[in-house]
This record gives sequence, C-alpha cells and structure tokens, in this order.
Amino acid sequence: MNEARLCPRCGILLEERELLEENPVRVDMCPACHGIWFDNGELSAILEAVKEPDAEISRQVLTALAESNAIPEEVRYIKCPVCEQIMNRQCYGHRSGVVTDRCKNHGIWLDGGELERLFGWVAAGGHILDRKVAAEREKTARRREEERRQRLAQLGPLEEDVPVVTRLGGRPRRSILGEALGDLLAGLFMR
Repeated sequence: MNEARLCPRCGILLEERELLEENPVRVDMCPACHGIWFDNGELSAILEAVKEPDAEISRQVLTALAESNAIPEEVRYIKCPVCEQIMNRQCYGHRSGVVTDRCKNHGIWLDGGELERLFGWVAAGGHILDRKVAAEREKTARRREEERRQRLAQLGPLEEDVPVVTRLGGRPRRSILGEALGDLLAGLFMR
C-alpha cells in the first residue's frame, strides 16, 4: 500500500491483505466492517481467477441472486480512499444486484459480504451473461449509428452558409435583414 488509506465507511486505517493463493492480489480491507478496496483491475482479476472454465448461465440462480442482493438500504455516497472524491454508485455486471462504489481513476469499494455475492454471481454464469449483454448492446449501438449515417447521407450535404439566392441560381446579395440593418445605421449617422 502506497499511502495510508482510510475506510470510507468507518474512517479507520485499511489493512493490506492478499486474496487468492495462486497469483495473489493485494487489496485493502477494513478490519471493522470488512469492506474491501480494489485498485483498478484488481476486482476483475480476482473474479477472472475464480470462474470455472465450464461454467454455464443459470438464469434461475441469477434471478434469485439479483433479488436477494438488491436489499434496500440507505443510499450513502462515500469518498474514494485514494483521492477523497465522492464515488459513483454502479451495479457490477449484468444481474449481479451488487452496487459498488466506483472511482473512475482509482478503483472500486465493496462493502462487507459483497465480494462473496459476486463469487456467487460468477458461479451462476453471470460473467458470461454480462459479456453477451455487452456484446448485444455494442451491436445495437453500431447498427443505430449506421442507420443514422445512412439517413444523413440520404439528406445530402447541408448548405447552411450559402445564401438562399445562390442556391436558387441567382447571384449572392445581402439578406433583407442585412439591408434593413445597413439602412438603419446609415439613417442614424446621417442625422
């Protein structure tokens, strides 16, 4: 651990711990509430390490997990233990039901017990479903962008800066508003 980090829930010093026996990952854990701070990439590395290669999606188990994990609680935004900026709350993965506190620059905070819930989500194939949903969203976004480009191409180029008279085949001239403004200013200075 580089600098002393405090638990965003309890305000006490986080202790460094190693998770996983093979290729251990060092995290910061609160000895009181058992919350865990994961620097960027650490949580995904741990979840990647515990997944079974032959795992399958169990929608029934995932539904039960999402419902049991979505326990109503008082929403309280907390500060990042590194930069002390307020973190965003974000559901981890599709249908996990686990709401994490995330600092986009430094990492993720899990409250006590949430890591175990994510292990259950991975065991039920949540990570596989999450990848499928993300791929489908990306495919939909690409399709919509392509449709938007095709509609714009059908409209043709926009001629915003060309005067209407020129587009209709005439020669450019000042607009009526421009002429009126010029006449008004000329009238003011002639007096």
